[in-house]
Amino acid sequence: MIQRQRTRQTQEHTPATPWDASVLDARSILCGRTQTDGVLVAAFNLDCPSADEVLQASGCRDPLTPQILEQLGTNDRIFRQAVKSGVAQSPAAETVGRLVFNSEDGNSNGTKNETHNGSIIYAVSPGSFVSQCSWFLAAHRASGNYSDEEVRSLQRLLDRWASRFNSPGENDMIRILVGHDDRIILIDPAGEQQLIDNSIDFESLMSKLRVIAEQRWPNLTEAETHDMAIDINDDPWWIRFHCRNALRVGNGHQWYLEMRPLHKNEITTVGRIEDDRVARSVGFIHDHYSDSPSLEKIAAVAGVSVFHFHRLFSQNVGVTPKQYILQKQVQVARWMLRSQRTPVSQIAHLAGFASHGHFTSTFSRIVGQSPTTYRQLARPLLS
Repeated sequence: MIQRQRTRQTQEHTPATPWDASVLDARSILCGRTQTDGVLVAAFNLDCPSADEVLQASGCRDPLTPQILEQLGTNDRIFRQAVKSGVAQSPAAETVGRLVFNSEDGNSNGTKNETHNGSIIYAVSPGSFVSQCSWFLAAHRASGNYSDEEVRSLQRLLDRWASRFNSPGENDMIRILVGHDDRIILIDPAGEQQLIDNSIDFESLMSKLRVIAEQRWPNLTEAETHDMAIDINDDPWWIRFHCRNALRVGNGHQWYLEMRPLHKNEITTVGRIEDDRVARSVGFIHDHYSDSPSLEKIAAVAGVSVFHFHRLFSQNVGVTPKQYILQKQVQVARWMLRSQRTPVSQIAHLAGFASHGHFTSTFSRIVGQSPTTYRQLARPLLS
């Protein structure tokens, strides 16, 4: 089971990016390019940077307050220079940005700082034509300046992250970064057009998503990826999401969403459920479909007997637990086939099927095509 989970995580999060719910953080990626002691990656509204716009932070003072972010956006000349030119470097002791990193002497007011030979790089890259936010990277080295090649390398990395966010790689996928107050921080341009074309009210969607997520995962853990299949304006959608608070402050909470339209009858869509026990079991199935959990194990999550659970689930969801698990496994397999180049045999394993043969026969019966034929016809979905 552990090996399967690790394989799935590797499949989904390679290569890692600042918005991934992954054990890899921006600092570990940057350290592969240059010596970096602290890093902050954000999608900042440059006029008024906010805590919930920070995607990853490492080696920073804790907490990084809104006042410091405001100071960064208004009083830091190196920051303003980076906004104009794309990148700027300064000795840490000469910029307000030094307050971001571990260069203080420990005073509670944070007004006195050590003088040292360290350096800070700020890099800025446009978010998108539809976003007010820009990609921002601050990298800190405690001793010595960054070379010109290191500066260019960090700037190229930031540009690559920005480009990748705007080009999800699946023509029908929407990628969105959402603030603690449900405002859209970043959205890929094609995804924004999809929201408009489908008349999706995003505030209503977030309200619905929060209610469902709190019911299915009462102890929602930061950076854990979950998913749900729900109706939006009577159309089925698949939403994968995780939450994060990089700065551990009250207003630093953010959501990362991936939205994909589903085919009719691809999987039973389930919104808020009357019975919280059944809701938790639906969340458990979505988290553990690749393990093909037994009815006994799912019933234990709900805290009722197998017989009682089977009846409750069928009444609330509209299909039996076994049918729903199979729907979920095939739905994930369809996504992998049309969006990835993973071998069919590995997809069978990742989706929770006991063997390649079992997967092929089940998929063909439900979808009406073999996995290979489905993949060939679905290739245009790859951008």
